[in-house]
Amino acid sequence: MAVHAIGDGAVRAVIDGYQAAREANGARDSRHRIEHIELIEAGDIARLGALGITASVQPPHPPG
Repeated sequence: MAVHAIGDGAVRAVIDGYQAAREANGARDSRHRIEHIELIEAGDIARLGALGITASVQPPHPPG
């Protein structure tokens, strides 16, 4: 599954969702992604690796 999330709160919500799915369904070769991460809390970076989530990081989008 790929979810678009830019801000740190949105990124955390997606990580929480992927973690809940893993806990409910067991670990699988799911290859989840978070698209366009621009902001992430330092503590959430380790969670990406632990859950096998790929961060598809994009350069900041210019306003306007």
